[in-house]
Amino acid sequence: MMHRAKTLTIALLLLALLSAGRAQMSTTTIVGTLVQLYWLGNAVGNGADGRDAVLTSYTLPALRMASDGDRLRIDASGPLVADGNTKRMTIKFGSAVVAQVTAAGTAKAWSTDTQVLRTAAAGQTFDSAATPGTPTSGTATVDLTQPVTITVSGQNQGQPPPSVPNTVVLQFLTIDLLPGR
Repeated sequence: MMHRAKTLTIALLLLALLSAGRAQMSTTTIVGTLVQLYWLGNAVGNGADGRDAVLTSYTLPALRMASDGDRLRIDASGPLVADGNTKRMTIKFGSAVVAQVTAAGTAKAWSTDTQVLRTAAAGQTFDSAATPGTPTSGTATVDLTQPVTITVSGQNQGQPPPSVPNTVVLQFLTIDLLPGR
């Protein structure tokens, strides 16, 4: 009850200040609340055959990104074995590659911060910052009225294929939805 009384008192004080011209309203709009859709906190590594290996996947339900302005934030990271071979990590949103990290053979870790923004029922823009690597941005045309599979894969690109597994590891992954208007 005390919390409601304080809230009411603050609201009345603000109203009085606004009426007297001593305060101004902010144009800040609270759009939505972050919703964590998926997380992974245990290590998943690639195989020993040198092929691109799906480390994990998540299926975004149909219409989960229902409004223009809805945004997914995909954060992924993990360690690498510095064995001299180039490594590649890829994040796909449906069939669209929205993030890719290529790491030299001496790199010991990787990470991405990827944003996918709904612009239409079958239109998205994306941005991705990667370490090591260069930022990626572009557009995709994934149909959001259908389920969408988000995959994280990794590959040790040594020649000949390495015989040691887990040289590319996904240690942490979060997929968050930030609702638009």
